[in-house]
Amino acid sequence: YLKALVEKQPDGKCGITYREKSRKLSTIDFVENTFSNDIAKKEVAGFDLAMKFDYPKPTSLIIDLIESHKNKNATCLDFFAGSGSTGDAVLKLNFKDNGQRHYILVQDANDGVCKTVTYMRNKKIIEGYGERPPLGNSLKYYRTAFVGSNTSDKATDDDRTVLAQKAGCLLALAENTLYEQKKTENYQIFKDKDKDVWTAVYFTEDNRSNVFMPFVNDVRALQGIKNVYIFSWGDVSSYEAYFGNVDNLSLKSIPQPILDIYKSLNS
Repeated sequence: YLKALVEKQPDGKCGITYREKSRKLSTIDFVENTFSNDIAKKEVAGFDLAMKFDYPKPTSLIIDLIESHKNKNATCLDFFAGSGSTGDAVLKLNFKDNGQRHYILVQDANDGVCKTVTYMRNKKIIEGYGERPPLGNSLKYYRTAFVGSNTSDKATDDDRTVLAQKAGCLLALAENTLYEQKKTENYQIFKDKDKDVWTAVYFTEDNRSNVFMPFVNDVRALQGIKNVYIFSWGDVSSYEAYFGNVDNLSLKSIPQPILDIYKSLNS
């Protein structure tokens, strides 16, 4: 193709010159039938969902875009998930090339789209629907909500505990260990669905032996990879002695933004 350039000429005037350029064409340069809204509408209709979409995204297009990223362990984020095409595409692509990609779909809860369409479509893809074979994998549905019964300046101990437990769920999500195995007023333990990968979160400032040691003992009993988060305003290395020679353990501090929220509730 020709690239137009505006260049300064020897006489001081500006002129337009054309330089011949070449590049590999992509199918995205052309509107093919496989990338059309009509194809996407048929895909959505095949799941018998509660709503219709005028402009859903075709999975073939999303697969094409994702495949341009060579990392088969990438995380795909879609902030306007709508009918759930991105999740559909990731699951199909993982099935095709044995990838380990993850996806995060975010959708406004208005009109129930997220629960009845976005979530349900991906659930049906994983479990199988009609003549569609199950593609497997796991899926978690999270809904944002106000935490606690009071404002931050009037937060009770119960409010603080609930907030800490919700924060624990976020840490588990970050580690891809979505399934809660144990929850007490001081800590939580999560696990990956199929692998021995764990996330243990100690979310209280109380480090008295009779309070902290049950957490330590539960972590010691875990088999596999252990991501352990400790509530600490400083370096968590001082807690290493509690875990001795525990294999495959990574000790981490609860992220500062979560600590800041906790601090504001206790100020």
